[in-house]
Amino acid sequence: MKDRIKIQIEFPINSSTGILYKCLSTPNGLKGWFADKVLCDEESVFTFFWKDEHESARLISQKQNEQIRFQWLVDEGEEYYFEFQLEFQELSRSVSLIVTDYVDLDDQEGAMSLWNEQVNVMMRKLGVN
Repeated sequence: MKDRIKIQIEFPINSSTGILYKCLSTPNGLKGWFADKVLCDEESVFTFFWKDEHESARLISQKQNEQIRFQWLVDEGEEYYFEFQLEFQELSRSVSLIVTDYVDLDDQEGAMSLWNEQVNVMMRKLGVN
């Protein structure tokens, strides 16, 4: 298995934390920007479908309107995860989405580009920015 590096990307988003949290933590919210279809079972395993592919990830931690962390089932037992964190800036009254992911060193640029593309789709879906 290749070593991975941790990346973090911050996106300023003109939306409430409650609305954003639903887009990041529910099958219906994740559908359309993160995957074509999303299912969740009773054990907090989310299955993401893209055209002819699918992958499953376990919800491993969450804090209402602040943070949600998933781990791909293929990575169970490893330290790798992907996380969405929402930060509310009191002074500016703005919200930032911070995406954390672990990616192959030789795919860092591609992964960052994909996250940018996906978050832009989510923002269009929400009608913000």
